[in-house]
Amino acid sequence: MHLDEEKQTENVDELVGIPIQPYDHKAQTGAIFILEKASLEVAKVGKSYQLLNSDDHANFLRRNNKNPADYRPDIAHQAILAILDSPLNKAGRLRALYVKTEKGVLFEIKPYVRIPRTYKRFSGIMLQLLQKLSITAVGKREKLLRVIKNPVTQYLPLNSRKIGFSYSSEKLVDIRDYVAAVSDDVNFVFVVGAMAHGKIDIKDYADDFISNKLVMPYMTMIVGLSILVKIVYSSSPPDDFMFNGYPLKLGGTAKLDSNGLFTLTNATMREIGHAFYNFPLQFKNSTNDGSVISFSTTFIFAIVPEYPRLGGHGLAFVVSPSKELQGALSNQYLGIFNATNTGLSSNHIVAVELDTVQDFEFEDIDDNHVGIDINGLKSIKSASSGYFPTRENDTFNDLNLKSGDPMQVWVEYNGVDKQLNVTLAPIYVPKPDLPLLSLTRDLSPVLHDYMYVGFSTSTGLLASSHYILGWSFKMNGQAEPIDLSHLPNIPGTPQVKENKKRMLALAIVVPFIGLLVLLVLTFGALLIMRKKKFTKELEDWEFQYGPHKFCHKVLSMATKGFKEKELLGRGGFGRVYRGVLPTSNIHVAIKRVAHDSRQGMREFVAEIATIGRLRHPNLVRLLGYCRHKQELLLVYDFIPNGSLDKFLYGQPKGMLNWMQRFKIIKDIASGLFYLHQQWVQVIIHRDIKASNVLIDSDFNARLGDFGLAKLCNHGADPQTSHVAGTLGYIAPELARTGKANTSTDLFAFGTFMLEVVCGRRPVEHQASPEKIILIDWVFECLERGNILEAIDQCLGTEYVVEEAELVLKLGLLCSHAVAAARPIMSDVVKYLEGEAQLPDNLSDIIKSRDFSEATNGQDEAPISVPSVTITEPFVSRGR
Repeated sequence: MHLDEEKQTENVDELVGIPIQPYDHKAQTGAIFILEKASLEVAKVGKSYQLLNSDDHANFLRRNNKNPADYRPDIAHQAILAILDSPLNKAGRLRALYVKTEKGVLFEIKPYVRIPRTYKRFSGIMLQLLQKLSITAVGKREKLLRVIKNPVTQYLPLNSRKIGFSYSSEKLVDIRDYVAAVSDDVNFVFVVGAMAHGKIDIKDYADDFISNKLVMPYMTMIVGLSILVKIVYSSSPPDDFMFNGYPLKLGGTAKLDSNGLFTLTNATMREIGHAFYNFPLQFKNSTNDGSVISFSTTFIFAIVPEYPRLGGHGLAFVVSPSKELQGALSNQYLGIFNATNTGLSSNHIVAVELDTVQDFEFEDIDDNHVGIDINGLKSIKSASSGYFPTRENDTFNDLNLKSGDPMQVWVEYNGVDKQLNVTLAPIYVPKPDLPLLSLTRDLSPVLHDYMYVGFSTSTGLLASSHYILGWSFKMNGQAEPIDLSHLPNIPGTPQVKENKKRMLALAIVVPFIGLLVLLVLTFGALLIMRKKKFTKELEDWEFQYGPHKFCHKVLSMATKGFKEKELLGRGGFGRVYRGVLPTSNIHVAIKRVAHDSRQGMREFVAEIATIGRLRHPNLVRLLGYCRHKQELLLVYDFIPNGSLDKFLYGQPKGMLNWMQRFKIIKDIASGLFYLHQQWVQVIIHRDIKASNVLIDSDFNARLGDFGLAKLCNHGADPQTSHVAGTLGYIAPELARTGKANTSTDLFAFGTFMLEVVCGRRPVEHQASPEKIILIDWVFECLERGNILEAIDQCLGTEYVVEEAELVLKLGLLCSHAVAAARPIMSDVVKYLEGEAQLPDNLSDIIKSRDFSEATNGQDEAPISVPSVTITEPFVSRGR
């Protein structure tokens, strides 16, 4: 030590508990632990001193430009308990435990003392000790106070002596002085640096708790590590927690931002994000016959897709026997399972999925649902996302998981009733009385005694950012509510606090008659304005519209009051019903669109203005329309055989022969040629796919569902406000720029041709890697010189080789990655009808996948071939 002799004599009593040789019983060997940089900070909050805790004093810290995550005395408390509870200490092998705060105060905790197990009691004792040792102001009252070293032994509270605390001298003894003085009979000394700023610096437990090995005369590093791992695992972590920087095991792209926002995945394709609570929790105990005890959790999440309405793949709350989900894949497996282990009972995994992609392999009900999964991704129970406000008001409110808005989930298991409930609601909406999902199932055969809890997410071909804004968990009780006033902000979204103010303002009810009268008058005025707005919206197109206008009563009679048994399906923007007109007995299909829907009026106007004036045998004919109050209805020809996808993928599969398939392709080509080049205006369909192709009784194909169609004058630059279409049919430039044109329609038609010939969807997630994308698979077959290998096996050899090769090659040409390489529809029709031959260098054109680099980003790029020359703008195509 560096104390002079006089000082050393005066302060000899003050050094009790901090001897140069750390323990009086030198003959006894053991371990010495020194906890460095413990975040034990004292501040004057109001009129009293308090031990800072990020939960209690977050506002105080933020006002002083301090990060609450840097002040975590609860982690120091846990570390102390972990060491004192360890088998090493119970066996009498723990020789000494010292704590050194970040501000330099050093004190000792006797190995045999009983430290309070609750943080509240622990903080009270620590506050008394640090106040007497340290408090001196360094500025204004609201500023943080730093801890300094003062010899105030006479003021030390007696109870702190009784619990085994001691204190430092005026000149702090350096840690190295202790190490140098350790006698040879001490086995090893560890300095633990895990409490610095309340953060775990290294990912593994053993590495977390060992920052530097100082003395180990008789033991190897391997032995020392194994003993320390036993210490950590033998501790008893709390069975409840509130996520606020708590130690988590992160994997994949998961990260914790400085503002407390927890990002699982960013906008990157085919990525996985994992985050698990670092300690296993006890789900079973010996007093309940091995049954799973009750547990509860709530968390707030947000899913922000890269493109609106096109997200992937989802997020899941997971209860797992391990926080290392080895072999897990992204895409539809949500980062939990893979193709070989999903569904196996040996997984012992329970998950609640928030799924944003419909996967037919797992029988998903839609692309916006919540499901309960046990050992696999085929949900035991699922429901479309939404909530019931109250028991009295059981009207179901839809929620869009991909909206980017924060939402709250409650997952609760009742160990007595064996019931698992899942509830979903927007934030600032109280927890609904009725759960979205309720499953009665004993989880005891599934869960082990000790399990980990956390989250898993994944992205696929299209990426989403997945965020966790808050998380609370509790075993055998109700999880603590999340403080919504301190939620972090999602990048690119408005302030959460502002949202809360608006929601609270909407919830205020003032019981004054005068205000009630004002509300009634305002409501009446809004109704009048709404009616005027509705009339104005219809004036423009009703003035020039030609098809017959139906009476609502007639259409109601035709559909028997729009009964569910008359429902044909759900179209892009409304339900479609089968009906029989009462006067003429004509069978019709009626699409019912709500005027209040987000896209209803705009898409309704588009359909009226386009289909109503189109007449072509390969287009679905619009017979008329109806406007009734807030409802808009479209009346179409009834096509009895339904959509093409039912013939391609229904049972029995492959019931279409080659002649029928080839005719369907030519029919749709003829209809699309009419839309692009034969009518007075260019019409872009925007959603060409098998489910939008209807087959009549004579097996003629008709192109339908113009819900996304939009009129564009020739030579204009058509644009959309969002990417419209279906995954697999979307051209690269459309996904990149959001601008649709006839060339993007050609890309979708090329994919459609390949789909009809190959008898499979454009994207097959369950296929082998080389066959997932249909276009890439056909292209690979072409490169191998055997393009006919891609033909639907259901056809066998019953097809015309020349026609099959023509359609496959033409499909690849139309779905070329470079827009300028695609033909126009008039040329496509000529090729299919045999009136023109494909270019001699077609294979070279198809294989020129890097053509965009050769053009150096120019707006136009010519491709010259012996029989045709195509010169097309990259952005817009005319005639």
